[in-house]
Amino acid sequence: MRHEYLSHIDILRALAVFLVIFNHLEWPYFGGGFIGVDVFLVISGYLITKNIYKEQENTGKFSFKNFYRRRVIRLAPTFFTVMISCCLAFYFVLTTDEWINFLKTLVSSVTLTSNIYYWTLLGDYFSINAKSTPLLHIWSLSLEEQFYLIWPLFLFLILKIKSKFYSILLLLFIILVSVSVSHVFVLSDPIAAYYL
Repeated sequence: MRHEYLSHIDILRALAVFLVIFNHLEWPYFGGGFIGVDVFLVISGYLITKNIYKEQENTGKFSFKNFYRRRVIRLAPTFFTVMISCCLAFYFVLTTDEWINFLKTLVSSVTLTSNIYYWTLLGDYFSINAKSTPLLHIWSLSLEEQFYLIWPLFLFLILKIKSKFYSILLLLFIILVSVSVSHVFVLSDPIAAYYL
């Protein structure tokens, strides 16, 4: 299935990336630049939803196998290049304790659970020393891929409902639950809200 190129989406992606970079550089007025991660995740969710909907509409079915195969083909080469490069580079620079910690973050990255690892074991993202945790930024990829394990199934079920009214009702219910859970987490455990 061919996908159309949407240049305006790339502009939003670039904006999101620059917000995050400026936040990490601690530039004035960009203290909330981490919102760029949220922007990027929303764009990603929008594109995946659109692609699944179009595939279902055009073919009358949705292939989970092809969906996940496309994800692996798109991400695996760059992901494993980064992982292997980091292993080679940091083997020579990290102390033994740092190397052991690095290997833990490597395992959490490869298993796509690094957001959970950082949340439960290291805590606040902004207090973690990024120099001694070189794979820290992989947490958002883990979160994105966890979303991709759940959302296609929900969307597939929503699209299987014959009544558009009930489909929209179920979608609104999922959105309401998601926003409510997010709100509770932000108030009760902001670190968990950030990572999850």
